[in-house]
Amino acid sequence: MIIPSHGCGMETNNTTESCAVVLEKSCCNDVVELVKGQDDLKLSWDHFNLDQQQFILLFTHSYIYSITGDDLVDTPFTSYSPPLVTRDIPVLHQSFLI
Repeated sequence: MIIPSHGCGMETNNTTESCAVVLEKSCCNDVVELVKGQDDLKLSWDHFNLDQQQFILLFTHSYIYSITGDDLVDTPFTSYSPPLVTRDIPVLHQSFLI
């Protein structure tokens, strides 16, 4: 069930009779402000000096490598299964838990 709204409750009741009524805007009106942006704030790669360019390049490379570097290394022993036990190890080494 949808009911039309009756305002935000902050409107004033103008009950003046035959006086000059000052009309003010209600506080509940929608206001749109359009602000034009600035396109001249874009920095190009040429605005950085050589030290800054090297720092940005090395930082980006080390950051990306630190995230994905460990996942790229394939270790050959990940699917290696241990050898089968042919002898009883505690008896072989004479180490018993008492």
